[in-house]
Amino acid sequence: MYNEIHTDGIEERAAAPAIARLLAAWTQLNERFGFAPLAPFEPKGLGAIGEDMLVLIPIDDNNFVYAYYGQQVAAASGINMTGRHVSNFTGPSGTFLRDLYASALIENRPLFALNRSPFSAHVHIWERLVLPCRDRDGSNVLIVYCKPREFRHDLYAAAFEASHDAIVALRFMRDPAGDIVDGEIIAANRRAAKIAGLAVDDLV
Repeated sequence: MYNEIHTDGIEERAAAPAIARLLAAWTQLNERFGFAPLAPFEPKGLGAIGEDMLVLIPIDDNNFVYAYYGQQVAAASGINMTGRHVSNFTGPSGTFLRDLYASALIENRPLFALNRSPFSAHVHIWERLVLPCRDRDGSNVLIVYCKPREFRHDLYAAAFEASHDAIVALRFMRDPAGDIVDGEIIAANRRAAKIAGLAVDDLV
């Protein structure tokens, strides 16, 4: 399980440019008021950035409900958690998320996290900026900017092409009895093409 949590050097660690902007705004507001009000971070007022955000409301010591789940997060993860609890995520990843969010609330400071995703078919690594805020009634709310850092298909493609071994992917063809009689090459790396003496496009 790959998880990291950082409290400093966030701007240098983050890949998404919006993280530095959100962190700077939170820091300025916290220095001015002693806390960061929720209003400037409400996703619906932030345009496209808001679709990469989550709003979490604490419901007990180590659990939260998703009051808002951005469309881009839902599209990348394949699920929409609006109205559901963080505890719906089970196993080590669920524990990591609950502990991350609880820590940000207890410590009352921004946290930056990288974690491997076992839940999404497409995302390999997520990066998150967790910002503790205060609503108008004084209640605590967490704003989370959540962005894919690495996609699985990019990772697999890089490994596929970097391999010193010849790799081909085949689609098998079967006869009426179900026996394999032939195969069609649907993907091949450069090493396989070199051994075959063909260009990749000619091999596939």
